[in-house]
Amino acid sequence: MTVQPWFPTPIYIDHLEGEELAAAQAELMAMFQAQRLGMARRNSLNESGTHQLTDPNFRCNVLEQYACGQFRHSLMRRVHSYLTQLGIDAAYWASELAVVNSWATLTERGESAYVHDHGNTDISGVYYIQTTGEDGDIWFKTPNEVQSHSYLFQHIPNSQSVKPHVGQLILWPGYMWHGTHINRTDHPRVSVSFNIQARRWYQDRLFPQKNT
Repeated sequence: MTVQPWFPTPIYIDHLEGEELAAAQAELMAMFQAQRLGMARRNSLNESGTHQLTDPNFRCNVLEQYACGQFRHSLMRRVHSYLTQLGIDAAYWASELAVVNSWATLTERGESAYVHDHGNTDISGVYYIQTTGEDGDIWFKTPNEVQSHSYLFQHIPNSQSVKPHVGQLILWPGYMWHGTHINRTDHPRVSVSFNIQARRWYQDRLFPQKNT
C-alpha cells in the first residue's frame, strides 16, 4: 500500500518561448518603463524593505492600461490549460474571465515581499520580466496549517520555493500565502502580478446595470 498524495495544492508553472516570449517582453518592459518613476512602497503599513509597486493600494490594472494584449492572450490560454488539467470545465465555469487588477513590482537589493495572500481572488499569478534567477525566489506556504498540531506531521516541509526565470509564468489559488526571499544581489528583479476572477452567474441579478 502506497501513500496517496490527496488534496494537493494546484500550482501552475510554465514558460513563454520564442515569438510569444518576445512579444510579451516588449509589451511588459514598455509598461514598466512608463511607470517606473511613480512606483512606491507600502509606507502606510511601515513596510520598509519591501518591494516597490505600481500602486501600493493595488487599485490599478496595468495590463489593461497599457494595452498588453499579447501577454493577456498568452495568460488566458494558460489559465484555461490550468483549469483543464484540474478537471474543471472551463467552458462552463469560466466562460468569462477577467484580470481584475494587475501591477508591476520592482525588487532591488535588500527588498522582498512579505508573506501574504490575495483574499477571495479565484486565480493569482506572477510573470517575470527581468531576473537573474538569483535575486529572490518566490515561496509558498502550505494551506494545511493544521499539520502543525501533530507531533509527527509537523515535520513535513511547510513551504516550497520556486526560482524565477525570465518568461516564467506561475498561477495559484488566491488563498495561497506566499512571499519572496530577500534580493541579495545588485540586480533589480522586475515582474508583473495579477488577480483573475470568473464571472458569477448571479452577478447581473445582484448588481443590475444602471441606466445612464
